Amino acid sequence: MQVCFCQKPLRSCPVSVSLYIKWWQSRQQDLAIAKEMAEYSDFDDFVARGLWRGAFRSHLLFLSQSSFVMDGNETLMVDFLGHFETLDKDFQQVANKLGISSEIAHRNKGSVEAGAGMTAATREKLAILYAQDFVNFGYTP
Repeated sequence: MQVCFCQKPLRSCPVSVSLYIKWWQSRQQDLAIAKEMAEYSDFDDFVARGLWRGAFRSHLLFLSQSSFVMDGNETLMVDFLGHFETLDKDFQQVANKLGISSEIAHRNKGSVEAGAGMTAATREKLAILYAQDFVNFGYTP
């Protein structure tokens, strides 16, 4: 059984960026891209002058979640698609389908609403850039 868990695009992109910026120092092969990212003053600047203008779009961290689980015809390529926002419930469905009794520890659960701290312009740009994820996974921008 192939399983995938997705999260609201307004949360996945900022999380990826912030984690990447924190971790780049320990990854020699990513030093060049980390230096490029350091030139943006904040996340809003990164979206406006970077992602929106096409920079980093082919980088693994900034691909749409859909690109990993949907084929060219927009058909889901996994047997079950869960959401981090309903992790406990969705994980239980997977466990039930597999015939196992298990629970999942949900660590590092964010308490901030997806998109909090972003300007309206940034949220709008991300809604356009990741429109495929909003549609495919049932989220609203």
